[in-house]
Amino acid sequence: MRPLQLTICAFGPYARTQVIDFERFGTGGLYLITGDTGAGKTTIFDALVYALYGSVSGDVREVNMLRSRYADPKEQTYAELVFQVRDQTYKVYRSPEYERPKERGTGFTKQKAVCELAFFDGRAPLTKTAEVNEQIRQIIGLSRDQFKQVCLISQNDFLKVLLAKTDERTKILRSLFKTEAFKKLQERLNAQANEKKSALAAMERSLADKIGQLETFTADEVFELEDLKHFLQICHERIGQQKADLEKKQAAYNEDLVRLGALGEQQKKRKAQQEAACRLEEAKKKIAGLAKEKGRLDEQKELYRKWIGENSRLLEMARQSRQYEEAKKQAAHYFAGMNDVKKSLDELAGNMEKRSKALEKMRADLENEAELTARREQLLHEIETVRQLERLRKQLETARKNAVRQQEEYGRLRKAFVELEHTFRQSRLSYLDDQAGVLAQLLEEGKPCPVCGSCTHPAPAAVSGHVVSKDDVDRLERQVEQEREVLQAQANKAALALEEQDRLRREVKERSENVQDGKVLEAELDSIRKRLERFSRLSGQIRKEEALAVKDVADKERVRNDLQQVSMLYAQWKAKAEQLDKSAEDLDVLEKRIAENQQRIAQHENDAALNARELARYNALKAQCEGMLGDETIRDDGLQEQIDRLTAHLDKKKAEIGCDKLALSKEEYGYAHDCKLLEQIEAEQKETEEFRTRLSELNNLAETLNGKLSGHAKIVLESYVQAAYFDEVIDQANVRFMQMSQGHYELIRLQSGNKVSQTGLDLGVIDHYNGSVRSVRSLSGGESFEASLSLALGLADTVSAMHGGISCDTMFIDEGFGTLDEETLSHAIDMLAQLAAHKSIGIISHVSSLKERIDAQIVVRRKPGEGALAKVIV
Repeated sequence: MRPLQLTICAFGPYARTQVIDFERFGTGGLYLITGDTGAGKTTIFDALVYALYGSVSGDVREVNMLRSRYADPKEQTYAELVFQVRDQTYKVYRSPEYERPKERGTGFTKQKAVCELAFFDGRAPLTKTAEVNEQIRQIIGLSRDQFKQVCLISQNDFLKVLLAKTDERTKILRSLFKTEAFKKLQERLNAQANEKKSALAAMERSLADKIGQLETFTADEVFELEDLKHFLQICHERIGQQKADLEKKQAAYNEDLVRLGALGEQQKKRKAQQEAACRLEEAKKKIAGLAKEKGRLDEQKELYRKWIGENSRLLEMARQSRQYEEAKKQAAHYFAGMNDVKKSLDELAGNMEKRSKALEKMRADLENEAELTARREQLLHEIETVRQLERLRKQLETARKNAVRQQEEYGRLRKAFVELEHTFRQSRLSYLDDQAGVLAQLLEEGKPCPVCGSCTHPAPAAVSGHVVSKDDVDRLERQVEQEREVLQAQANKAALALEEQDRLRREVKERSENVQDGKVLEAELDSIRKRLERFSRLSGQIRKEEALAVKDVADKERVRNDLQQVSMLYAQWKAKAEQLDKSAEDLDVLEKRIAENQQRIAQHENDAALNARELARYNALKAQCEGMLGDETIRDDGLQEQIDRLTAHLDKKKAEIGCDKLALSKEEYGYAHDCKLLEQIEAEQKETEEFRTRLSELNNLAETLNGKLSGHAKIVLESYVQAAYFDEVIDQANVRFMQMSQGHYELIRLQSGNKVSQTGLDLGVIDHYNGSVRSVRSLSGGESFEASLSLALGLADTVSAMHGGISCDTMFIDEGFGTLDEETLSHAIDMLAQLAAHKSIGIISHVSSLKERIDAQIVVRRKPGEGALAKVIV
């Protein structure tokens, strides 16, 4: 990737638009980015990284901090980069999201972020941030962090790498090579191993608890699963024998229990026979009393029939009295309804008379409607004529402006044509003069001129400093002809515009004759429209009133029919009431007599039914008792003594069976409990052994990755990976370090044989002058700078190789030159100059001596209160 041009505005310390043209530095070589501390040197690289990746280069700078505090509120913050990759040119534009003052009112509003990647091969630009980021990564082949490692070298960071101890270097290399994932892996495996150790201990405790919960089996000092299985098999056989013995005892007990039941039934029958004799005498007495009561009820039957006949007569009389009351009520109702209908009929007659008068008045008001309608149509035609005239006037004004514009354009083109024609003539004269000067250079005194033949040349023509070629003259002549055609075309346009203006002016003048004032016509039309609208509403009212009049006639006829019907019903109910009045009696007296009579009838019916039920029940009881007393098979031959003797025997057997069941239940519970525990113990023992095997493998892996494996070197996984990367960086670094130190020093990673403490990233140097190996801390300040710069360049080469040999055609080196002596600085510049033969290298530094050594510069100045300015000097 090679930057061509960077444009930034309101970005960091740069308040206004700043253009940095990298193309002026060429495709290779050194250039210096110089200026005071804090002026904005590193911001140039920040802007470049932001344009490419949407984030800045430093770890302490955030995107929301990019807007310049010196910028005008109307200035937009953005970075635009034109860059080249493999002969393809691209342009990327990014503007961050930030708060800006509102254009109207007070307060702030949020300016949305903008992103665009443009191509120079005809493809449509990309405007979505995710698409742009992915396309940039594919074009350059590096992520943002990888781009920083390859293209930005910070000497202070690599001086830390050079002089750090193993633990400190581990942290630094973790940041450079992103090996945090390996550290997390070894920590995660270590945590998993510790967690599974705790889980194994819990599983072993659970297994021991279950062994201790066994009911029937007592384990020795060493528990064996087969011993428990053998013991439970013996328990199972013993329980089976106990169940068989218990079943025999239970069968004998059940036989004696059946015999006892038979004796009990015989004893119950004997007691029932004794009770039947007592109930028989009682039933006979009841039957005699009920027979006497039945005779009394039979004597009352004639009176009962008389009560029924009297009740029927009273009910008929009450029904007629109710009909009389209902007839009087209905006659009064229809009499009132008849009066209401008469009143409604009178009201309808009054309304019909009023509506008839109103209709006559509204019809008289409609006589002038046809005359007004005709005048309205006439006014509409006249107003349309006025409007057409107004439109013509507007067209005329537009044509006038167009004519002026076309004349002005013609004047501008004519002026440009005159200037071009003058330039052409001057160029043609210069060309002819230069041709004469060329011929004059060939003249020799005493020899004839090929043009005039003279042998003396007192004033030969001279060649001007700026030679005009024949191609230039021809090109200007073609431009003159082209501009002449353009001028002629514009003259035609101007003439047509004037013709259109004159035509419209004549038509406006013709139509302006005999045209009345439009406002007067509009006012009259508005008045007529209002009157016609009132007539329209009046017509609607007339139609509505006519419909209501028709409805009134129908309502009047309907009310007359209702009056006839109500009068007829009133006459019918009045006649019926007069007819029933002759036979009606007092209804309250009748209802009281009916209630008394019905009470006597119900009492007689209830007494007769109760007597019949009781007589039937006691006759059935008498028959049952006589049947039981007639059974001679029931005898009392020592029945109670047999029952007592058998009961005592059964109680003894029951107690024995209960003890046997209790003992068997306890043994079955213990056996079932231990069988269940056996399954659990067997499963957990198997699971524990499998878990212990997996834990052993995991623990071995965790100790290996964390450098804790006994008898091996103490190096963790992250350090092992970093050592591999570090070796590649050292190999690449030594190419430059040997060159800068003139073969004196070579970096080496020290391999310690110590198996007690963790090592693996210690750095030393080989002194080729005496063949010794010593610590890098023994190097002088200048030698340390050379070593750290070599490490930085080695890292860039390593990262490039790791990503398919991707090379960046530009590189920035940030600071680190301030402490170098002249000789060391000279070696560093020479080495960077060799490196810059194939790429552009920008050195970000404020060291004044570098300004004398490097001519190509970007000078950054910062004015108080105004922000920074950058100037390219080549």
